[in-house]
Amino acid sequence: MKREDFEVAFDQAKTWMAQLEGPDMDDAPNETEPFLLSYIIERLSPFFEDGTKLSSAEEIEILLLVKTVMVALDRALTSRNAKGS
Repeated sequence: MKREDFEVAFDQAKTWMAQLEGPDMDDAPNETEPFLLSYIIERLSPFFEDGTKLSSAEEIEILLLVKTVMVALDRALTSRNAKGS
């Protein structure tokens, strides 16, 4: 992967987040890894051992970063498969 891959992936992840926050669920994006994303969202919700909890903004920021990595890895795999074909 190259740095440019992450920049494109970050833009795609921001678009994905905007669609999630939209009023119409019919516009909700398709998820390539729904079980992984569900697991991450579940793990963001519990309290830390000291009783503190992430704010909504912190949860969104973490989710955006994780989604960026997921998109970048998906793009890298797609690119690698295309070169191998």
